[in-house]
Amino acid sequence: MSTKNYWTSLRHRKISRRTMLQASGRAGVGAAGLALVGCGDDDDDDDAATAATDQAEEQAEEQAQAQADDQAEEQAQAEQAVDDEEAEEQAEEQAEQVEEEEAEEEEEEEEQAVATGEIDTEATLRLALAADNGGLDPHRSGSQVNYQNSHGVFSRPVEFAPETGNPVGNLVSWELPDDVTWNITVKDNIFFHNGQQLTAEDLIFTYERVGNIAEYNQGGETSDHPAGWASARTQQGAHHWAGYGQTDKLNWTITTNGPDATISGAFFGNIYAMSKADTEERGDAAVDADPLGTGYLRYVSHAEDTDFVMERNDDYHLEWSRTPTAVARSSYKRQVHLVRPEPLSRIAGIEAGELDVAYGLTPDIVEPIQDDPDFNVGSGWAGNPNQYLIPNLVVDELNGGPNPFRDERVRKALNHAINKQAIIDNLMTGTEKTSYGAWSASAFYPKEALEAIGPYAYDPDLARSLLAEAGYPDGFRTPFHFSVDFIPTDPAVALVLQQDLGAVGVELEMHEYPTSEFFAQARNAAATETEGAGLYFMQNCACYEPEIMIAAHIAPTPGGTYALAPHDDLQELRQRTKSAVNADDRAAAIEELYVAHYQRAGFIYLTERSEFHVTAANVEYQLGAAQIANVTSIHQINVLKT
Repeated sequence: MSTKNYWTSLRHRKISRRTMLQASGRAGVGAAGLALVGCGDDDDDDDAATAATDQAEEQAEEQAQAQADDQAEEQAQAEQAVDDEEAEEQAEEQAEQVEEEEAEEEEEEEEQAVATGEIDTEATLRLALAADNGGLDPHRSGSQVNYQNSHGVFSRPVEFAPETGNPVGNLVSWELPDDVTWNITVKDNIFFHNGQQLTAEDLIFTYERVGNIAEYNQGGETSDHPAGWASARTQQGAHHWAGYGQTDKLNWTITTNGPDATISGAFFGNIYAMSKADTEERGDAAVDADPLGTGYLRYVSHAEDTDFVMERNDDYHLEWSRTPTAVARSSYKRQVHLVRPEPLSRIAGIEAGELDVAYGLTPDIVEPIQDDPDFNVGSGWAGNPNQYLIPNLVVDELNGGPNPFRDERVRKALNHAINKQAIIDNLMTGTEKTSYGAWSASAFYPKEALEAIGPYAYDPDLARSLLAEAGYPDGFRTPFHFSVDFIPTDPAVALVLQQDLGAVGVELEMHEYPTSEFFAQARNAAATETEGAGLYFMQNCACYEPEIMIAAHIAPTPGGTYALAPHDDLQELRQRTKSAVNADDRAAAIEELYVAHYQRAGFIYLTERSEFHVTAANVEYQLGAAQIANVTSIHQINVLKT
């Protein structure tokens, strides 16, 4: 019985007993009075006295009977109250017992599923991978996009709850003694795959490394990596803090430059822990080729453009669960990602028994197998749902003249020139919405305020008029940068964009890159004032912490990874979104920032994508409401024996 039900029951028992004692007390007084009235002297000759006595006895009997009836009624009511209270208590106990039994049954089912062989704990889970994006260092620009490695071999200090998306401690816990101090404790049961315990020193090193300020490679300048080393996550580096330091083996402290509401979500929830000793000993090149982390998978091997092989970490600190979890030990033994660039080859691989899972699929690929019992088909959020074009506002010139994208009328013209609904209907699942700049499932997203403004309507005539008003009646020519293998639909969407923008006079020079080079190109373009002009076809991650999107795209600070389109007058507002510890204040600031950015057409907004995923019939893939079918959730896939 729960504590609540125990005290409720005790209170009921006390009330019931008190009620009964009061009724019994009243009944006792009536009986005593009856006994006293029946006591006379023994004078039988006194007829009057006898008559009076008889009359008195009759009256006493009637009174006693009336009192007895009243008392009986009161006692019956008291007993009924007891019965009602006991029935209520019993119902509460039964409901709690049912809950406990259901939880026990669920746990027993999980254990039985493994014990009876329903779930194959020695299975190899084979997943289709669109491209081999190079290295395996989750901090290095270019290598960081091999997310299957990052989310398996490595762990983040914070993960996100599968049903709500709220941050939950994974490697650490923390407390705030005041508005600017974060006292962080590393959990004492976390170990790297070489047996080394994760310490506060490792996490401090991790944030120095992503901030390009680690001493061992001088921020990348003296790196031994043949292709060079630069951080992909500088916006979450230690250089942003006022101070930090280790207090003992498992504890460290961060001091921020004023109240900062983003630490747990943006810093702790976006960076993977690295071993200081291992990285310094082996160097950046070795770490990029043979990664060492604390994740639920151990790295085994990588054959270029062929596969990535990882194996279950049986010492992982979070045990397997059949129900959705933020992260946990996997039930299957081995995880293999097979490179399959062509979407049709992924479906064919499942059909041939060579693959178990494929995600990131488009409607045309899935449509023929929707009702095929040999496949399980699902849909939901895409891994990088928001698509938009970021105009490079850093460079001063384009084609020997002023940078046209710095003119708000030009950016609005491009927004009106693109038929976004046609892209949704013809190239996507058909359920997508137009993008307003940030993922609509992220925290504090101002859905009502943005949708009240409405999307930039498809209106080529208005687009031409705005271009003419801005001084480009004949349009202009601009470089267009995009990845050919990051998002399956990107190349096809790029052709539609080229057609739609060309129709209003904006001619695109198509520059295509493999993913590993594309993000480096965007980062380099942001760092220079002379190179990388034009439009960048970008995707925003499905990140719950708004600061990740704001910092990298909306109003980036100097040194931001993709700081292509800064708006200096939004910096103060962005700072409010970071410093507002009160939830209501932060929501108000984020709404103001998102609306201001959208109304000035800070991006050329496209769509918020959905995707299909497919598994073999004997593969179980459960997802929480806030989860995405991609590498962040494949720990909870189960392979069933057939």
